Amino acid sequence: MNKDKSLFFISVVIPIEELENSDRKKLIKIQKELDQNYWDYEILLVARQGVYKKHLKEINLLLDQVPSIRFIQLSTGLSREAMLECGAENSIGDFVVLFDLVSDPIATIRVGVEECAKGTDILIGTSDYDNSVSYSLGRRLVTSLLRWSDYYLPKDATDFRVLSRRAINATFSLSNQTQDFFMRIQNSGFEWKVLNYASTHKKRKSFYQGVRKTLDLMVFNSLNPLKAISLLGLFGSLTAFFVSLYSLALQLFKNDVVEGWTSTVLLISFFFLLQFLMLSFISQYITRLLRDINRKSDYAVVFEKNSKVMVNRDRINVLEEEESPDKNFVQTGRNK
Repeated sequence: MNKDKSLFFISVVIPIEELENSDRKKLIKIQKELDQNYWDYEILLVARQGVYKKHLKEINLLLDQVPSIRFIQLSTGLSREAMLECGAENSIGDFVVLFDLVSDPIATIRVGVEECAKGTDILIGTSDYDNSVSYSLGRRLVTSLLRWSDYYLPKDATDFRVLSRRAINATFSLSNQTQDFFMRIQNSGFEWKVLNYASTHKKRKSFYQGVRKTLDLMVFNSLNPLKAISLLGLFGSLTAFFVSLYSLALQLFKNDVVEGWTSTVLLISFFFLLQFLMLSFISQYITRLLRDINRKSDYAVVFEKNSKVMVNRDRINVLEEEESPDKNFVQTGRNK
């Protein structure tokens, strides 16, 4: 057995939106890099609806010539997070790498896996973005709001991730309170670290994208805004109660109060009190419902195609040694 290759099983998840000639060449380079460093690996290409028909020739050529590719076609056009989620959930590797074909360098796969195997279950990639000035200024303003919404990912975080198998299992087995896949990974409870790298193609974030993402994270991925609204309703009900007491005190101790003013204020305050109390209780019940309802899948797989080429037809999947020479400090089990 070749001692230079690692015994870790590596799954590389790559969302596919387009498949140009340069993308196909990079996929071949990724396969060669994996084949040089690992005995077992898989490359999961997850595509939106219509990609297979549009690039039928290129995809079939990859499946005919490149080993260990799994092509997964989804039923609808989904976000990149949903595509990465699908690939991660259908992966079988000891380590799962979420990879961007356009901007991530190939060397980050090996570096990330080695760093993760040292004891970090989640590795988050960061890189320099070519952000607009308005986005950079707005990002500073909403940082506190994101922290309030339990968003603790580092600045300039990319989609690149390296996850251990137990981190993947925890992400998909625990009851979900969020819809964003990356926040689900963050909330799995495992330790994470940052891997900074230079992107091969710098991405640009606009102010509109930042506002839209912030609203999604605050409203759909955290219960804190709902709790705040509930407290605001309780505060409103108390305010209405004190206003009614104030109007009643004016009627009792002052003689120049306009006729009918006290009864009008009391009536309005009473109905506002009921309204705010109802909103407070409704918010609490919605919070409980969101906690109890398990998350449903955001995607549906139409079909899956696999490579026709095997990595090593004659290899026997049996170790010569009693234990694996590769130390994995994030594996699930008693013997590490």
